[in-house]
Amino acid sequence: MHRRPYLVVDARRRDEPQARTGGGDALIVVHRLASIAVVALAFAVAWALRAQRAIALSVAAAALAALAMGVAATLRQPSLAFTVAHNACAALLVASLASAVARRA
Repeated sequence: MHRRPYLVVDARRRDEPQARTGGGDALIVVHRLASIAVVALAFAVAWALRAQRAIALSVAAAALAALAMGVAATLRQPSLAFTVAHNACAALLVASLASAVARRA
């Protein structure tokens, strides 16, 4: 019996060669790098808005919550509940940043 080689990618075993993944692994890496940039940007905005404490806290809390739910979603594969929570927290982050922009304008 011939066994196909497997890879361990993103802490999961994959029973197919990497050439057949279709770029999904690259998308994961780009998503993680972008999340670092977004969290850094959100903290910079929160720091700039520190005089408006409520808005600054909402931006920072939404960024941390989105990051935490994203980590939880990857640790518990597959986890639809954490994935939906991650998307909801990301939407709250966008709303918080939009609110911060609207109040500064």
